Amino acid sequence: MVKRYRASTINWAQAVKNAMASSRGLKTQTALSKKSGVAQSTIGRILRGEVNPQAINLEMIAKAFGMSLARLLEIALEVGPLPEPLGLAPVAEPEPEPVETVALISWVQEDSFGLILVSGPSESVKK
Repeated sequence: MVKRYRASTINWAQAVKNAMASSRGLKTQTALSKKSGVAQSTIGRILRGEVNPQAINLEMIAKAFGMSLARLLEIALEVGPLPEPLGLAPVAEPEPEPVETVALISWVQEDSFGLILVSGPSESVKK
């Protein structure tokens, strides 16, 4: 059984939300966007958990809050891993069907190869 998980289980969305809640002037996506230089739409996607954010965007967001990326990571790890999305539990891959093997018999093994060469392609070969 093969289990698939998300590429990143770090809860960046909640870490940024917590940082926004504890900051004075960066309580909105627009304010964070202006101060960090990260597009507001990207910040929205990070906050909704729709993307695995690029390191450069996380670094710019952390600097806007006056902290290092390492500190933002600590906040994310304190929050805990991402919850499993509804209806998207680890997927069990079905076991592959066994393949039936068939023995192959070549013309050489049947000793018919020589008959074809001798009799030529236009004549039918009889056994």
